[in-house]
Amino acid sequence: MLRPEVRTLIEILTETTPEYEAFLSAHPRGTLFQSGLWAGVKKSWRWRAVVFRRDGEIAAGMSILLRRVPGTPWKLAYAPRGPVCNPEDQEALAALTEGARELEMQENVCLLKLDPDMPLEDTGFQKSMTALGYRLLAESWNFDRIQPQHLARIDLRGKDAEAVLAGMKQKTRYNIRLAERKGVEVRVCGAEHLPEFCRLMKTTGIRDGFAVRPCSYFEGMLRSLGAHARLYMAYYDGKPLAGAIAAQFGNKTWYLYGASADEGRDKMANYLLQWNMIRWAIESGCDWYDFRGVSGGQGENKTKGLWRFKGGFGAELQTLVGEYELPLNPAACVIVKRLIPLFQRYALFFASLRTRSEPRTCRRPLPGFSFRCNYDTIRM
Repeated sequence: MLRPEVRTLIEILTETTPEYEAFLSAHPRGTLFQSGLWAGVKKSWRWRAVVFRRDGEIAAGMSILLRRVPGTPWKLAYAPRGPVCNPEDQEALAALTEGARELEMQENVCLLKLDPDMPLEDTGFQKSMTALGYRLLAESWNFDRIQPQHLARIDLRGKDAEAVLAGMKQKTRYNIRLAERKGVEVRVCGAEHLPEFCRLMKTTGIRDGFAVRPCSYFEGMLRSLGAHARLYMAYYDGKPLAGAIAAQFGNKTWYLYGASADEGRDKMANYLLQWNMIRWAIESGCDWYDFRGVSGGQGENKTKGLWRFKGGFGAELQTLVGEYELPLNPAACVIVKRLIPLFQRYALFFASLRTRSEPRTCRRPLPGFSFRCNYDTIRM
């Protein structure tokens, strides 16, 4: 329990505020997925935030998405890439945890999941979380958690476009220039081009064996994120060959979704598409370009080519601490965890129908009860 004078510094927000958004944007560990902007994308989840103040200023925060488990009175809670705080600030971590427990009483939450943007080697942070009652799940080598644990990120700090280009693998630079020579054109497009993008997503899902989200989801994403997001499309002779959605918040740019056609792959449109999004990050003064997930395994696997592609742009492999659970109602957790596989199978079946006429087996189990199956997507 926190000292009484510390408890008075805890707030629970029911909607975001300009002050909270400014804190997240300025904090070095701030992330789009903790922003109220992301809550607008996740319409089926309720948004809350636990805020800890010190000397009147926000010192730490943890945005939490809430969703009721069907057929039960309980809710699951998820803090995507939270909390946002100094990992050495034990007082702040304790305050945020106390706030989460207060939220359990208000919202009837049985389990809180979170996957902090903290490096695996930060053992001090891990000890603090364990002392507060959190349980760290086993390391995820592939994509069997809510968010990927192993990420490919380009460090853009102090670099211009030429320096970033020079840091790429020779073959990647060659493919970017090849796409330009062949006449591939990359455009920043409005929502009216989403049908083209969604057709490419369906093609990619069938080719690579994952189910895709409906076009309405991407419409809602672009609408909610506004100027923070861009839809990029690559064309050859007026025909779409590839598309991607990128988003910016604070000092980072994220590659969220990507898709490509079956034909025209020799035009290397995906390379030029990525280069245009990286240049957006550089021009905006971002410190990091985040390709998101890659496999952490060292052996041969289905996603090793994914790392070769992303690593070719000069990305470095970063391994985060992983996924934590905090049981807020242990008895309810036992029941809910038995029900979740049923909802997984239900969601997988209907999501697969959107991709093709016959359901396909997902590459990894769904860690929640909403469908998440593409390793290059934001899940939950």
